[in-house]
Amino acid sequence: MLMIKTYPDEFLTRVLPECTDSVSQDIVDMMMDVAYESECLGLAANQLGVPHRIIVVLKRLMVNPVILKTSKSVISVEEGCFSLPGETHKVLRHEVIIVEWQTPDLKETKRQGWVRELAFIAQHEIDHLNGILINDEV
Repeated sequence: MLMIKTYPDEFLTRVLPECTDSVSQDIVDMMMDVAYESECLGLAANQLGVPHRIIVVLKRLMVNPVILKTSKSVISVEEGCFSLPGETHKVLRHEVIIVEWQTPDLKETKRQGWVRELAFIAQHEIDHLNGILINDEV
């Protein structure tokens, strides 16, 4: 199994470019396998050294995810991260979000609203794609 990159690996602070070509099945399989084997709720491509805007949230792979809308209500949550082993940090997260993403072949766009835990996980993973770690939050 691939090792998840840990802080201070500079790859974790890169803003990843949008995927403009379909994502190979090898990358899809690798990300899903690592997420499953690591028992993580979410995973971002840059945590594996993959330079694409791809995340996994609860066994769902999303390419080029974008948060379209957020609730006004935010709450402080304690989060951990595989890239910061042994650490937890309080971060502010929107309670409700609407996310849009593409399928790995880029032929289909999906949109879904998420509340609380799913919303927090998606925000955390999308932050990774933007080079933001929970230890960066104020």
